Amino acid sequence: MAVLSESSQRAGLTQDTWNDVKKQLREITKSTQEAQERERAQLITRATVAEEQVSELKEYVDNHLGRYKLEITRLRRLLGAQEGRSNSARDHKPRPPHKSFKNSSNEI
Repeated sequence: MAVLSESSQRAGLTQDTWNDVKKQLREITKSTQEAQERERAQLITRATVAEEQVSELKEYVDNHLGRYKLEITRLRRLLGAQEGRSNSARDHKPRPPHKSFKNSSNEI
């Protein structure tokens, strides 16, 4: 009986050990899952905020880019008009004086 009793104690100890291991695993799993769920919620919040910021920045860039394009076009037209005036003044060749068709002499 001493052998049987020793064997039952080992089995009981082994069962107690297994129960402790299972309990520890459940606790670790639960705490890990809770931490990951908190992190996931934080990441979702950050992603939502980042998406909103990207949307606002895109709208800002689109708005200002349109205005900048219009301003560039206006300045190019203005520059072209000024260059046209300066080119026409620079390229302008004086005409020879206008000759009168009247014959100054009385000879025909």
